[in-house]
Amino acid sequence: MFTAALIITAAGFAGNVMDTAAGAFFQVTYRCRRCGLITEKQSHCGADTIQAGGWKWADNEAVNMICTLTGGGICLAVMWLVR
Repeated sequence: MFTAALIITAAGFAGNVMDTAAGAFFQVTYRCRRCGLITEKQSHCGADTIQAGGWKWADNEAVNMICTLTGGGICLAVMWLVR
């Protein structure tokens, strides 16, 4: 039982690290045309924003999916190897 808890904790940590990395490197960010704020939204200050970085398809939901699949995949792989 301790081994399973340890594996789940390690996989959760790996998913968290992936969330941070994917958010920093891939998640799309936009810059407000009026105030210059960097945001995740496509409009700010009542105007459309322009893409400032990241990949257009990599919104917050996509990054969350990547980290969830990473953590779950690591957990399943290690549990399969340990059994």
